[in-house]
Amino acid sequence: MERPVRTVRIGDRRFQLTGLDQNDPYFASIGDGYEEAFTTFCRRHLADDAVCLDIGANIGVKTMALSRAVPRGRVVALEPGPVIADVLDQNVEANELENVDVLRAAVGDRDGEVTFLPQSAYGHIATESGDNTVTVPITRLETVMQQQGLNRLDFVKIDVEGFEFPIVRDALPLFNAHETVVMLEFNSWCQLAFADVNSRDFISWLFDHFAYVARVTAGGESGELLARVDAADALDLLHQNLVYDGCVTDLVVTNHPDRRPRRPTRRPRHHRCRA
Repeated sequence: MERPVRTVRIGDRRFQLTGLDQNDPYFASIGDGYEEAFTTFCRRHLADDAVCLDIGANIGVKTMALSRAVPRGRVVALEPGPVIADVLDQNVEANELENVDVLRAAVGDRDGEVTFLPQSAYGHIATESGDNTVTVPITRLETVMQQQGLNRLDFVKIDVEGFEFPIVRDALPLFNAHETVVMLEFNSWCQLAFADVNSRDFISWLFDHFAYVARVTAGGESGELLARVDAADALDLLHQNLVYDGCVTDLVVTNHPDRRPRRPTRRPRHHRCRA
């Protein structure tokens, strides 16, 4: 089957992007400047030699942004869907992303196998087997680091359709040891529908275990990108997610003061003297 291809601008570079098929709504939604907030975050807050994991990489849009942001670093892109991983491989090769390695696996709190339902960008772990499900490897982050020979873990992005909680909970000692910054999708609908996770419990756990929690805003190049949230505002964060964010909020968490994202340095304004 011939797959659709288009050229899109991600950050400051144009990439050749192959999609799953012509009728894929996710691929149809991708245009110039797609994932601008993520791209801006990477440019502002990641060192150019950072070691990064893209968990739930799909066809690689955020993988491309990470690769561009860390030219002297390394990106491991993890995608369990067999066909989607083929497209991801194709995009990595076509754009000569030499600092990217693709790992075909789901990530969780155990090593083994899991049932997975491929659905373009919306594939997820399934609780039951069905006509459209497949069996894929599942691995812990500690195992990924060992197998990939990683001695650093600077940044982790997690977007796995509601199954973020077991990953973050299992890898917390790893994140603390490596002073990792984590960006995760907080999708309350997927948590309830697919993972049987209570969204309020997840938010409470995040505040109990991370000193820094921030919500990614729509702030652009000159705007504020992150809004710090305190534990006292946990219910406000859930309300924001359910009412204003359509159940999907990107969060940034870390435990290390030196890694907490800072506000960008702004150029001083020059005021004209009035006569």
